[in-house]
Amino acid sequence: EVKEEVRTSEITAYKGFSAGPSAEQSEEIIFVEGKADLLNLLKNGIKNTVALGGTSIPENAQEITKDKTITAFLDGDRGGDLILRELEEKAEPDYIARAPEHKEVEELGKEQIYRALRDKEPFRYVSKSNIEEEIDQEERNKFEQILEDLVGTRAATILDENFETLERFPVDQMNEKVSDIESCKLVALDAKIDQQKINQAEGAGADYVLGMEKSGASNSSKSKVFTRSALEALETS
Repeated sequence: EVKEEVRTSEITAYKGFSAGPSAEQSEEIIFVEGKADLLNLLKNGIKNTVALGGTSIPENAQEITKDKTITAFLDGDRGGDLILRELEEKAEPDYIARAPEHKEVEELGKEQIYRALRDKEPFRYVSKSNIEEEIDQEERNKFEQILEDLVGTRAATILDENFETLERFPVDQMNEKVSDIESCKLVALDAKIDQQKINQAEGAGADYVLGMEKSGASNSSKSKVFTRSALEALETS
C-alpha cells in the first residue's frame, strides 16, 4: 500500500495529461490509454509515460508529438485497435507496441512490458482497421472453417481465387514455399501472425492473411489480416 502511494505521488501533469515524472525532460514518450497503465509502468521503472485518458483521444495530444519521439503502448484487444484509429487522426506516433492478444497494459508483468516495448514497430496504419474490415457472412464462415481445419496441425495453406488449395506445408517452411507462389487469394496459418509472415503473404499477392493470433503491431497495407478472435468479434458486433 505504501509503494502504491509512492507511485501515485510520482504522477505529474504534462501538457494537460497525467504523466510520469520524466515525461517533460525525456526525448521519448510512451503513450498509454489510462492511469492504471501509467501506474503499472511506474511500478516497473518506466517514468516517461503519458496517459491519454481513454479511447477518445483529446486533440491536444498532438502537441506532445511535435517535439518528442512517441511510442504508443496499446492493449492487445479491440480497445487498442480503436485507439490506433484515433491516433492516426489526432496524434500519429512514431512507433506502436502492443500487449499480447487479449491482454491489457495495466495487467502486464515487467518481462512482458519490456518485451512488448522492445518489439515495437514503426507506425503503420491502414485507413480502416484490419480487425474491423467488413466481410460478408459467407466469407466469415469460410474463413472460420479454414482456421478450424488448421488447428493443431502447425501447417500453412495457400488458397486461390476460388478458395481451392494451391499449397499446404509446415509453417516453418513458409518462406521457401511462398516465394514460389506468383498469385493467391489467401494465406492461412496455424500460428501467430507476425510482420515477417504478413510480408511473405503480401509478396505472394494474398488478399487475406488468417492466423490464430497476431503479434504486436503487425499490420498490412495490402492484405486484410484476421485472427480467430477477430472473426468471432465481427460475428457478434
